[in-house]
Amino acid sequence: MVKLDKIEGILRNLDGYLANLRALAQLPKAELLNDMARLGGAKYYLQVAVECCVDAANHIIARQNWRAPTSLAIMGRWRGGSRLHCLWFISAGPGTSRELLAGAMEEYLREGEEMVTRMVDEAGAAFFEGSGFSPFQEIVLLEGDGPSMRIPAGPPPVRIRRFKADDLEGVLSVDAAAFDRFWRVDSWSVRCISRYCLYNRCVVAEEDGGVGGYSIAGTNGYGGFIQRLAVHPRFQGRGWGGALLGNQLAWMRSLGTRVYMVNTQRDNLAARATYLKAGFNRQAGPRYIYRYVRG
Repeated sequence: MVKLDKIEGILRNLDGYLANLRALAQLPKAELLNDMARLGGAKYYLQVAVECCVDAANHIIARQNWRAPTSLAIMGRWRGGSRLHCLWFISAGPGTSRELLAGAMEEYLREGEEMVTRMVDEAGAAFFEGSGFSPFQEIVLLEGDGPSMRIPAGPPPVRIRRFKADDLEGVLSVDAAAFDRFWRVDSWSVRCISRYCLYNRCVVAEEDGGVGGYSIAGTNGYGGFIQRLAVHPRFQGRGWGGALLGNQLAWMRSLGTRVYMVNTQRDNLAARATYLKAGFNRQAGPRYIYRYVRG
């Protein structure tokens, strides 16, 4: 039997943590991001607030003798503010995945709405093609080993420096100019990408005090990833992309990275040429994004 006093105690704690988060949310963004004590407090209160929800759920599940679900589909938006839906995860018992997917789309999508998948391999592609999805994007995964990576010598053609909080608007402007609508990131995506690995680093290329390009990279020690690389069209063709890439490769090498990875669209020939020149000379295999339109 569920102990209501226990649930009430958890919810009282949750209310307190949320009140602290609301107070911090009133601060100007730049002030919060530059105050490490307050930023750390915000992260702590968010973490313990989530733990309260998990504790309450675990108590109810245990007291009701509910069993773990055998199937799960996680859906959401492709980007913040986007009308495009995304299927982020699906797992089901043998022979039930298509049934789960069909039910989830029936429940989640309205007439005329679209859903894309996250990147999937060839096995995933076959599953989605058999479930009414159609090919939408093809991505290539490129790899390079430490000895094969070529870091440009000499001074870069543009000033490259570490990202600062007030660079975010400029970074988003560069990204919007460099990528089509589907691939553009928002501020939340930039923050998520910047925390993907054990060690993460964002740098910008600066021209006349403004951001003209940027790159996000991360490494877990042995393996390193170029997470994002963009140059504003006004500055493309000047070697900025190669300079940003080389700067990040040198940083990852200094941390002992041995294998370097990046992905890009198959039809982005300029990016692929830049990566090949830098030593990404091995293709790990294609990945795909599929799309479904409820009609």
